[in-house]
Amino acid sequence: TKTGILSAAKELANDVVKDIITAIGCGITPHCNIEKLRYSKIILSADADPAGEFITALLITLFAKLTPELIQAKKLYVCKTPLFGYGLNAKFVPIWNQAELDKARESGNNKIRRFKGLGQFNPPELKKITLDEAHRKLIPITWDDVICKKLFDLMKDPKLKKDLVLDKYDY
Repeated sequence: TKTGILSAAKELANDVVKDIITAIGCGITPHCNIEKLRYSKIILSADADPAGEFITALLITLFAKLTPELIQAKKLYVCKTPLFGYGLNAKFVPIWNQAELDKARESGNNKIRRFKGLGQFNPPELKKITLDEAHRKLIPITWDDVICKKLFDLMKDPKLKKDLVLDKYDY
């Protein structure tokens, strides 16, 4: 539609968006060619707090709007990152959920660290949670027309966006 094309043109005026589209190589709808994708997976990784989740939602929305073929081809993933972790026998142990956090606290012998963002991980820790296929946690992004409509509606509504950031969004 004309509105969709104008919206895509406006988004592509942003240099960061242009750089992302150029880097992945497959172009945008209606001229997206998934065969030209430069990577086997596009992995989004952000801080494990509400602001990071919002940034991830914005990026998913961007890909859903400009390159839905990428999602439909099962090429888009989110890399889950931990908020907490501790060292055990000179190895980093990420804490992925509340149950693991409670267990680590109950053991009492772990110096648990709270990470405010990805920049607080040292290189080996960051490698383990984002690059190491044996340890990282990837969540595939799947295409669903109803969910995509809700996501697009969410991104247009300031109140819903605020609720998302405050972890009060109920979809």
